[in-house]
Amino acid sequence: MLSALSDRLDLQRLPSEVRFDFSPLRFASPSGIVLLHNLTRFLVSRDIAVSYENYARQTEALRFIDDIGFFADHLGHHASPLARHRPTTCRLKEVHHQRSYEWIDGTFLPWFSNCANRPIGALAQLRVCLTEIFNNIRDHSSIEVGSIFAQWYPNKEELRLSVGDFGRGIPKNVWEVDPSLTPSQAIIRAFEPGFSTRGNPRNRGAGLGYLRDFVTEQMGGNLTLYSGGAAVYAGPSTQVTAVNVNLGNSGYTGTLVDINVPTVRIESVAPEAEDNIW
Repeated sequence: MLSALSDRLDLQRLPSEVRFDFSPLRFASPSGIVLLHNLTRFLVSRDIAVSYENYARQTEALRFIDDIGFFADHLGHHASPLARHRPTTCRLKEVHHQRSYEWIDGTFLPWFSNCANRPIGALAQLRVCLTEIFNNIRDHSSIEVGSIFAQWYPNKEELRLSVGDFGRGIPKNVWEVDPSLTPSQAIIRAFEPGFSTRGNPRNRGAGLGYLRDFVTEQMGGNLTLYSGGAAVYAGPSTQVTAVNVNLGNSGYTGTLVDINVPTVRIESVAPEAEDNIW
């Protein structure tokens, strides 16, 4: 989505004004929406004027962006009076790590349970997955906030979940341990079991390795992670590999993880309920 809206930004030589033109937009993905949201926040925090152009056209992509409240958040109003909340959307939210447990248990899990027709008790591993993402934000970002957006696709029975932080990016953290790596190699290294940029081994949690195993092996899904001008991809029965993407160096300096999982492997009965069947 973002590559269709703007040219690449040199974060060392930022302009005084940035205009995003929505006229070429044909499709809006959760990752693109989170990235544009965080990029806007990043630019505004540096006193750069941000404006949106040609966003009021009634195309499917722009209606979707308007319905999820993106323009209301950034412009103070919807693009159309017909904008409405979609029950298959978990609205984009900036969540602080200290409030992440409350958001996961009180907002995300009830929403997804209702969409996928799965009991909350069967979503325990998904809860751990999100907790690990916010723990990484806490451990590696000076701003302990993640922008998170989720979309349920009922026809495919798939969940698309994107989380982006405002940190300095994974490569810069890994380079403190091994400065010889390229940005892509640094991200791949961060997925290795037991790897940590933190000095105390007791601080080494499951982290990215758990996230990859849960999404790809247990759920049969895939994930793409963007950080520091590079991106990597992992899918079922595949290693974490570098990919070439237009998002490259466009955007803010943080990390964004895009997760796509089918829900067919999620049990329709919660594990604790199964013990009472007999």
